[in-house]
Amino acid sequence: MIVLCMALAAVLFLVPGIAAAQSIKTIKVGAVLPLNFGMGVDTKNALEMLVAEFNAGGGITVKGQRYNVELIVYDDKWSAEAGRAAVERLVHDDKVKFLVCTISSATILSGAALFEQEKVLNIFGGSTSRPSIRNSTTPSAAQRFAPVPPLSGRQ
Repeated sequence: MIVLCMALAAVLFLVPGIAAAQSIKTIKVGAVLPLNFGMGVDTKNALEMLVAEFNAGGGITVKGQRYNVELIVYDDKWSAEAGRAAVERLVHDDKVKFLVCTISSATILSGAALFEQEKVLNIFGGSTSRPSIRNSTTPSAAQRFAPVPPLSGRQ
């Protein structure tokens, strides 16, 4: 829960290039989660609770501009194909520039090129045994937040 809150807060406080204004605007934050898996459902519920609390408290203020958060969640069905489709929908249709809490390595890997191409910040925390994620040196492709060592040999 702490990692979720920190990841969402990082996106909301580190948004570059925002000008000051008086009206409340909306910032779209996406999440692609395995909603057929308990951790995915729990993460979705926690994110919805955090967003409701941020918005009820007046939203987030960045450089003088107030924002309410709109959370958009899609199911990756724990597969690369569904994950890539969900990422493409968030980026191209919903115009999301920030993703949080991606759980599936397959989704992260299948979306990495799109994150890079479209300059989408993907903040994810968790464990992975995939060297291509764990040893990434390309900061713009995917930002890892609070990584932990692999929990098992599962790829």
